[in-house]
Amino acid sequence: MAAPDKQLSRGDRPDDLPYWLALHRTPGVGPAFWRNFLALFPSPRDFFALAPSERWHQLSLPPAGRRYLASQCWTDVELDLAWAAGDQQCIVSRADPRYPSLLQEIADPPPVLYVRGDPAVLAEPQIAMVGSRNPSPGGRAIAEDFARSLARAGLVITSGLALGIDAASHCGALAAGQGRTLAVVGTGPDRMYPARNRELAQQILAHGAVVSEFPPGTPP
Repeated sequence: MAAPDKQLSRGDRPDDLPYWLALHRTPGVGPAFWRNFLALFPSPRDFFALAPSERWHQLSLPPAGRRYLASQCWTDVELDLAWAAGDQQCIVSRADPRYPSLLQEIADPPPVLYVRGDPAVLAEPQIAMVGSRNPSPGGRAIAEDFARSLARAGLVITSGLALGIDAASHCGALAAGQGRTLAVVGTGPDRMYPARNRELAQQILAHGAVVSEFPPGTPP
């Protein structure tokens, strides 16, 4: 992928997503950087529209981050975009109308979300259910019953795809028939963990979504 900043001028905005991805993957770019960055620039695209010598007068980055932006970033962006071109896969930036409005209100919202399944589920009314990875049989049954009832009432059941209560909550939502469920995972969206929940993840994809703030290939 050619470095887009060589082709762009301010005000010309066909697609901002590659610029979000380039910064998201950059070493040294964390929550504090994003807070300062978005206070100065409406979009990452505006940052890349500047000449490289001008960028660092606006915001500081460690040497590793500057080297990454000067060399490897567009290769990695191309990989992310290729992943997002897959069936039922997309990447949602904070500028995307599909980004959850309530997530925008936390202190450090993830700049991008990697989504498998139906991204519309991100904006639906939902309730989070999490708990022990080693629950008693009774605890597991109660979690599943709660999730099934709440899903039948129209709520998306959001959990983390972990063993125990998380898995029971997803299963309860799926057992509701038309129930919807959302799995927020701590890996890249292409790596389902733990392995024994891979089949459950496939069921979730048919009735909701799996979402991660980590790029494809990120291990647990």
